[in-house]
Amino acid sequence: MTQLLAGKKAVAVLERTDQPLAVDPPMLREIRAAMSQAAENGRAQNGSKPFPHLATIHPADMPDFYSAGSASAAATCSRAT
Repeated sequence: MTQLLAGKKAVAVLERTDQPLAVDPPMLREIRAAMSQAAENGRAQNGSKPFPHLATIHPADMPDFYSAGSASAAATCSRAT
């Protein structure tokens, strides 16, 4: 997933699940976490990756994430950063 999304300008995540008190919907939260870990691999010094199972991306290659999913958010697409 991280290799596919690296370098993209934006990513829209459409999902039907909502967690009322959560900052992000579940799928977007997992994608954002994986991308953050891949960017952490890109910042790693001396070639040792903290997350060897993920791709290495440069932090500048992190796309913007947008989410629309639950009934309350279906009418609008809000930027989730």
